[in-house]
Amino acid sequence: MVDKSPWICRTGWLREFAERDTVTIVKKSWRPTKEEVGLQLIWRSIGRVLDTCVDGVKNCTDRNWMLIAFWLNGSEGAKADSKPFNIDNDATTIKWYKEYWQRFICYCIRALREEEECGIQFLPDQKEILSELRDMAESNEEDEEAIDAKVLKVSALLIMHPDYAPRKSALVHFFGVLGYDACTKRWREPNTYTPMLAGVQFCMRILMLEYALPSGERDELICMEGDDPLEVFRAVRDKWLVDGEPSPFNAMHKLLQYGMRVGMAIGGRDRVLWSEDGKTMYFDGQRLTVEGLCGFIHSIVEAAERVMCEDLLFGDTERLGMVDLWKLRDDVNAPNIKHSFISVEENGLLEGRKRMMQLLRRSGRWKKMLKGESNGLEWMASGIREYESTVERFLEYLLILIHITGGQPGRGTEITTLRYANVMQSMRNIFVKEGRVMIVTEYHKSMAVTDQVKMIPRFLPERVGKLLVVYLADVLPFRQLMDRKAGMLRSKGFLWFKKDKPWETDDLTKALTRESGSRMGFRLTTATTVT
Repeated sequence: MVDKSPWICRTGWLREFAERDTVTIVKKSWRPTKEEVGLQLIWRSIGRVLDTCVDGVKNCTDRNWMLIAFWLNGSEGAKADSKPFNIDNDATTIKWYKEYWQRFICYCIRALREEEECGIQFLPDQKEILSELRDMAESNEEDEEAIDAKVLKVSALLIMHPDYAPRKSALVHFFGVLGYDACTKRWREPNTYTPMLAGVQFCMRILMLEYALPSGERDELICMEGDDPLEVFRAVRDKWLVDGEPSPFNAMHKLLQYGMRVGMAIGGRDRVLWSEDGKTMYFDGQRLTVEGLCGFIHSIVEAAERVMCEDLLFGDTERLGMVDLWKLRDDVNAPNIKHSFISVEENGLLEGRKRMMQLLRRSGRWKKMLKGESNGLEWMASGIREYESTVERFLEYLLILIHITGGQPGRGTEITTLRYANVMQSMRNIFVKEGRVMIVTEYHKSMAVTDQVKMIPRFLPERVGKLLVVYLADVLPFRQLMDRKAGMLRSKGFLWFKKDKPWETDDLTKALTRESGSRMGFRLTTATTVT
């Protein structure tokens, strides 16, 4: 039996952390507790700095400094990448990436007084700035600008640590800290570790761009003769952000590339097993019967129909049955802004607001949602809040159903970013074809690498399709009538949106986990359904 895999040998983690309390070391990199007020201040500062860095990448594009994004994305010393640096990841991914750097800086602060115990080393200038940052935080410094400046400076110093310096890189040491799972007390496999390194790489790149070309000084830079922003950036980038130079980036990039190759070669471990009769699935050892899953789906359909008819349609139990999907016509190629099958006149789905106002008038909810004023009727805020709360519950049910019942479940961002109508930058994703509601997604896992869009059609069951059609035809126009902010301008055509943004994978995961856990005792997640 081989005690050390090639992967473990290549990382050098066993040597780095030999005879050290690895669990305790890793816990020093965790998010600050409520009692660690100073570290919480630093954690928030790092988040602000990284947000500024992301905006700094966007600013380069706004200034037409497009070439910088190609050099930022490349890892070869004298060659720009063929694709620009991507900052269009979903918000959840960006949040994860940021947390790796937040953990790193907080780990360095905690380890300042315990270098020997942790095995971490700092150069004198790094230790000086870290100590100053710690002291500012512990004194409850209110000058955010000053703290943020320290965070950016110490981040750059830790990245610009040559391999031949008298003390080893703290950042390279942290790569090993990330490699240990304190919960399972095992070293991570390549397929779970390389996404972490990718997040660190993302942060290193945007931090060094901001360090080389501070966003607040770019106007002054372009006014100075002879200063080429690309040359200024490359003076930093070509030494500290490329493969083949003696730097932490080089160590990280080589380990990342090796880990990705190993991960692809060995594949992932089987997480799903089926019983011989094909009626029971085991996911990570948890038992789930096909009968139980079907029962869960039916219960969600029934709950969604009940909420739709009794609450959102004010007691109209006939509306869903009146929808005939076979009679709906849809031109999938119609490019008009705001176009959808709802706006096709012969489909008879217009006048949704009028239908809803008639239903509201006949119900007992009229006085709870509207009040008479001298200049007409006015919506009551309490009534709107109650209705919107019910809408959110329905949309969670609908999100679960579309995710599970439309065929092979997609990734979270594929589903949560569905658009019901055309917008300026994108065509809609929801259509009607031959009596079925069709969902077409234009994203897949390797799109960021290949730049190729893969079209994936999914067809919804009839009952789920009718729920979606009635929501778009009646409930959504009614919401827009109550609150103009819910209109196309603010929703950008997204089916699920809040605070001017589409829902995220976390929203899907929370709803799916909560409902599956309470209804069948098996907590489904997006990882479970995608698998």
